Amino acid sequence: MREIKSITASILILALISTNVAFAGAPQLVSRKAPASDTDGIVARVLDGDTFVLSDNRRLRLIGVDTPERGEPYADIAREFADSVLTGKSVKIENDRMRLDRYDRILGYVFVDTVFFNELLIGRGLAHVYLFKENKRYSKRLIRAQSEARRRKIGIWSLPTPVDEKYYVSAGGSYRFHRPLCTLIKHINPRKAKKHKDRDSALEQGLSPCRECRP
Repeated sequence: MREIKSITASILILALISTNVAFAGAPQLVSRKAPASDTDGIVARVLDGDTFVLSDNRRLRLIGVDTPERGEPYADIAREFADSVLTGKSVKIENDRMRLDRYDRILGYVFVDTVFFNELLIGRGLAHVYLFKENKRYSKRLIRAQSEARRRKIGIWSLPTPVDEKYYVSAGGSYRFHRPLCTLIKHINPRKAKKHKDRDSALEQGLSPCRECRP
């Protein structure tokens, strides 16, 4: 069974790689010119779809991107896709306002050759948009890429959707949305809570599903 899963994942990776980067209707997945980087690096190892080890042993976490966790659908495909595109490649890393996370990983927008990899990964349906108020320089581009992947129902957006709620909730200033009874929002001020009529409306605003209640 493990061999069958591996073969299936490999076939999907080959299909993703062979697809033209600039698919029809996509929001500029290829930059005409990569921006000036804050630092350069060589990707030595891919840990998962959004976290890498550079050749100098620094760890790099993509900004605005959240790939599936190990064991979840498309987690292996996201990791293998990142591995096929980035491992051994020199990349340009652009920082935003928050440069390191709590694990001391570099937070960056990654450009390999002229390709904006954060956007490419989301546009392939291999990650959710995952924003923070401190780091949202390319939020509009990432949200557009996600909207296109959702429209095409590719990658994670081809999976069955979770059971619907009558509405969803986000706390003021937060980029996550929750089910109404999620324990993570039981203490928020109702005046600062925002209701969303459905998952689509929350996703279109760049909100990402809570990892606890999984709306």
